[in-house]
Amino acid sequence: MKLDNVGLVYKKNGELAHDVSFRKVDDALRVLSADYGFVYDKIIRDEMTSGFSEDKDLILVLAGDNTLASISQMADVPLLGVNSDMSGSTGFLLKSDPDRFSEHMIALLCGVQGKDYFIGDYSRVESYIETTSGNVIPVNLALNELLVANSAQHHPAKYTLEYRGEKERQSSSGVVLSTPIGSTAWNYDLGGDILDLDKKQVQFVVREDMRNNMTCGMIEEGEAVKITSLGNHNYVVPDAYDNAIQPFPYNSVLTVKVAEDDVQLVSFDAEFRDPAQMERLTGKPYVRRV
Repeated sequence: MKLDNVGLVYKKNGELAHDVSFRKVDDALRVLSADYGFVYDKIIRDEMTSGFSEDKDLILVLAGDNTLASISQMADVPLLGVNSDMSGSTGFLLKSDPDRFSEHMIALLCGVQGKDYFIGDYSRVESYIETTSGNVIPVNLALNELLVANSAQHHPAKYTLEYRGEKERQSSSGVVLSTPIGSTAWNYDLGGDILDLDKKQVQFVVREDMRNNMTCGMIEEGEAVKITSLGNHNYVVPDAYDNAIQPFPYNSVLTVKVAEDDVQLVSFDAEFRDPAQMERLTGKPYVRRV
């Protein structure tokens, strides 16, 4: 992989694990950049903007899964997740760690794509809100899932759900709309399927539905689900990212579909999902695709 300019986004919160990981990765990049002739910039997660990735060939995200998901909204170059807290982060999306980082970077710099490293294209959730005044408000792309719910979790969300010509008024604790990447988490816990990573799909699952009939469905490429808010306290949030929460006012309409633009994630195994992680999921066996 040709690397001239690399960006490092890191989490800084004063916790020892993150600080130690940053020092290891920063030291490794200093040596590697001198040996292999690339430059690198670093930025704290909270200061990251889309402009940071404009001249980069690769963005390294040294943090946890949630941070990588939020960074994916602001970068259109390949991302490599580096787990900054191996003892506290599950790291489904993080395919490197501080102790193996130098080895993995050398694989990227000197190896063969499809053999020594892999760059996969993974689908995301795209959505926008149309208000009663005619305004169209885009919602951030979601790498894992999009949640529609009541801002007061002790109250149900009220809305209508329209899918493949059917329309139903519902009252539930919300709707989760998941990508293949995110399908092993919240979606799976709610009874959804583990989706094929190669497919451009979004699955919706209704949480704790109250006498609803349309509780689960697959949105294929070119299709859309429409949700009309019937409450004044509903909201939409992509990837559980607080800074991207979008109010979903009464009578406004949310359109959800498979995003046209994928996100590129780096891994060092042909199968992005780690079998050891997948085996921790109960209820359904994990079978490696061949």
